[in-house]
Amino acid sequence: MTVVPPLFFLLLAMAVFLIGMLGFLTRRSLIQSLMCLELMAAAVSLTFLAVGRWMPDGGLMGMVLTTYTIVIGA
Repeated sequence: MTVVPPLFFLLLAMAVFLIGMLGFLTRRSLIQSLMCLELMAAAVSLTFLAVGRWMPDGGLMGMVLTTYTIVIGA
């Protein structure tokens, strides 16, 4: 089984965040802007999970921060 390095998750999160930011800056509709904000929040959650894998606690802090982000977004 191959292990995906956290750098790939960070690159994916960066791409998703940039797509969300571009959408937020170019859209005029409130609903579309909120969807782009949610996309940026998902990218931040992915970043928390990827960085959490590097932490000595085994990723627990990344999971806690991701849960907090999801609760705030809901």
